[in-house]
Formats: sequence, C-alpha cells, structure tokens
Amino acid sequence: MAEHRETPTVRRFERLAHLGDHTVAKGMIDPRGWKVIDGNGQPVGEVKDLIVDTDRMVAAFIDVELDPKFFSLHSDPRVLVPMHRADRDGTARRLMVSELTRSGVAAMVLARDEDRLRFWNDWWQAEEADAPIEPVPDVYASAPPRVHDPISSADETRTR
Repeated sequence: MAEHRETPTVRRFERLAHLGDHTVAKGMIDPRGWKVIDGNGQPVGEVKDLIVDTDRMVAAFIDVELDPKFFSLHSDPRVLVPMHRADRDGTARRLMVSELTRSGVAAMVLARDEDRLRFWNDWWQAEEADAPIEPVPDVYASAPPRVHDPISSADETRTR
C-alpha cells in the first residue's frame, strides 16, 4: 500500500526562495536573475532560483526558465540544471549551459512529460490496488443540516 506520511517542513531539495532567512554564502556568487546562454552564446533563458540540497546546504541545481519562443514550448518552460553543468561566461552576469540546444530541450521536455505521466499512472494504480475501502464517516454519510436562510425563505414565499 502506498504509505502517506506527513509532509516534512523542509524537503531534501528545496528552492532557496522557500528557505526563509537562508542566503547564498558570503563570497559565493548568486546567479538568480542572470541570463542563461547556450554554447553559441544565444540567450535561452534566465536563472529563477537555486535548488538547495538541504542535507549538505549547498546549491545542487539552478532553476532555469527557458525562453518559450526560442524553444517553441507549449508547456512548463522551467528546467533544472545541475550546478556543475553551468559555467560562468567570463565576468558577465551570464551562465553558459551548452546542452540547452533546441533538440536537447525538445528531448528533455518529451522525456519529462512522459515521466510525469508514468508517475501519475503508477501512483493511482498503487492507490487503487492497495488502499483499503473504509466506511464513509458519518459526517459525510448523512445530509447536511438545513440552515435557515432568510434570502431563500423570501424567494420561497414569493414562488408559492
């Protein structure tokens, strides 16, 4: 049976923006808001956030919002890029990710969408197969008590 656990306050991988007072360590570069370019120097997106490994408290991924027009995207334009795959472009406020080509992104988006569908299919199949059938709580089994509503009472009076 699929086990449901209480949602932890902090997940293993979390957006830096969701970690309250946490910031990028002093002396380290914060690339949020920087442009992302491909291997040819073509702007392809922007860094929106950092994904932090909360066990080690280091940024593991950059959250990149891709340019939907450049990539002809019709769905979620966000991708996660491992930190070690992004190189700073000299002293400019840009990161180069050479793998963010049109064909590479198209393949990535297709694989991500297929994986999401597979996840949801697996999730719901596991729920159907393993979930015990529980009786409906009394609160939901009976009709809700009728509340006197002066507006609807006035309407009923007029329609009689």
